[in-house]
Amino acid sequence: MNPTQITELAELKTALLDSLSETFQGKTGEHWFEGLFPSLEPLNAVQVSQSVHGNSIAAHLEHVCYTLEIGLLWLQAEKPSPDWVQSWTHQTVDDAAWQALQTRLGQQFSALTQWLEGCDLTNRKITLLCDLNAHTAYHVGAIRQMLKAVHTQV
Repeated sequence: MNPTQITELAELKTALLDSLSETFQGKTGEHWFEGLFPSLEPLNAVQVSQSVHGNSIAAHLEHVCYTLEIGLLWLQAEKPSPDWVQSWTHQTVDDAAWQALQTRLGQQFSALTQWLEGCDLTNRKITLLCDLNAHTAYHVGAIRQMLKAVHTQV
């Protein structure tokens, strides 16, 4: 690999980390975006357990956590057999389960970014990372829309 290719891969890795950070942590400044973590901060177990159009915020988060777990295994060249239906079954949480779900989400984000920082990028890995980020960003948008209904019901 020549020096130009190495520089380009390093820049791509930085861009992927920045994009993941924006999806999960948000971004302030000229193009403000509230990511997943800041969107969840003010919520409690009752709010995230409310059904909005058939699913709860807790279910979306459970699904995101599961997807990140499976995605990280795929990135590490393992071949899990995901059960996507099962990833949507936890619709309600109590206070302890809500705290545990948020902790799990943070751990999955940390594991993914730590893996990315130390990996050698390939086309397959880049594609999987982009897919994981796009998938999570979709759920951030869905949750942000659900917040409108959750806040009016409380």
